Amino acid sequence: MTLTPREIAYLARRQKRYDELAREHGADSLSPASSLMFALHRKIVEIINREESEMTEENVMRQTYRVLSAEEKEQMQKVKDMGLEFHALVSSLGGSREIALAKTKIEEAVMWAVKEITG
Repeated sequence: MTLTPREIAYLARRQKRYDELAREHGADSLSPASSLMFALHRKIVEIINREESEMTEENVMRQTYRVLSAEEKEQMQKVKDMGLEFHALVSSLGGSREIALAKTKIEEAVMWAVKEITG
């Protein structure tokens, strides 16, 4: 089971909320459905933690991904947003072969920049 960073973040937030409920009300006071969800989220967090530790292994072909810091995520998003903006500007200039090449080079530049960030 492979989870995306967005799914990991969502599940981590949900687990935090279930932990808060359990502390406030005690795990025994949760309804059967809540208890089941609580147990399910605990299991998911175990899987997430295991996957995160596996993601940090060095692999030249990057068959798995490492977890990015908040700063790296922000940098990557900024590069992609700027690339998209520039791509749209170049696209508005026409549809010639030169424009197609320019768009390809923009996509390539974004790819290499993201690779540097996620390295």
